[in-house]
Amino acid sequence: MFGFDDGEVIRLVVPMMTDDGREVKAGWTGKIIALKTSLAEQRQTGVYEINLDGERYDENWPLLQLPSAYFERASETRQPGELRQGDRVRLTSAVAAYEVGDVCTVLNTRTRPDGIFHDVLPDFGETLMELPMGQLEEILGCSANVVYTVHGKSVKVGFNDTSFSYGKDS
Repeated sequence: MFGFDDGEVIRLVVPMMTDDGREVKAGWTGKIIALKTSLAEQRQTGVYEINLDGERYDENWPLLQLPSAYFERASETRQPGELRQGDRVRLTSAVAAYEVGDVCTVLNTRTRPDGIFHDVLPDFGETLMELPMGQLEEILGCSANVVYTVHGKSVKVGFNDTSFSYGKDS
């Protein structure tokens, strides 16, 4: 089964608001913990319990329960084949209207019991695709700066000269 380990240090890649209205910023770090839910259940659902370092962010933060798409490993070293937000990749097989070799940007990574999947957006495309690792090949030394902006219940994702929005404004 794929997933994160108890105590593993993660970095948030998607900003969000807590239930009590506090902003959680992309780039903050925390640890995976198994306080209310077992690690096995977290891996099964893809929703993990995150404990932010309260002393580091000068707040007393609640336990966060976040889908794996909201964070990535904070370690500088990567596991074999691991892709992270902003990585530029090529398709290794045709998908929808896109051909082998088309270039995409990784926006998020999701862990599921059946593998690791990436939300990617093809260059000059408007179709967000969730693809398994095996359909993507990293373009080494090439990355994009991905920035998420939360607007109520909608999110705008920007990278390079491209932007993509989803959800509904409230």
